Amino acid sequence: MTVELRGFLVPISRADGPRVAASKEPPAPINLHVLDHIIKTTATLDSWLSDWHDHLGWNPPSYRTDPLAEAANALRTNLPWAAEHHPAVADFMTEIHELHRSTTGLLDPATRPRRVGTCPTTLDADHTCGAPLRYVVGAASVTCGWCGAAWDPLDLAALIYGTE
Repeated sequence: MTVELRGFLVPISRADGPRVAASKEPPAPINLHVLDHIIKTTATLDSWLSDWHDHLGWNPPSYRTDPLAEAANALRTNLPWAAEHHPAVADFMTEIHELHRSTTGLLDPATRPRRVGTCPTTLDADHTCGAPLRYVVGAASVTCGWCGAAWDPLDLAALIYGTE
């Protein structure tokens, strides 16, 4: 998916949007936000692949042409081993999930989760869950990442905001 971001490296021309401020410097020839994301993703995948190679007693990874795609493929290939044997596989999964979420948001902003409030689930007489809740437009439900409670989006809106 991050490979698809390369198509977003060319910035939108000023003719395609409003001009917000005059600048004496010309705009960057590429979209620096997308480039930063590609670099961060490549570095993260390379770091995990290097760690896995170290755990397996292999030489450090080397790449022929495309470190991003090659690291992603190597991690995918070795994921069954990591799931069973790597001590930090949960951390790996969390980082990959975050990279996927941010990449999806860059490729299609409509799919970016939006914060809609905090979880109103009652935990005991004095406490509610309070975790941030996020909703993706068009999703069938909103699920709390902490307590696991799930709601229909309209029911949740009525509960949080008191709307009918």
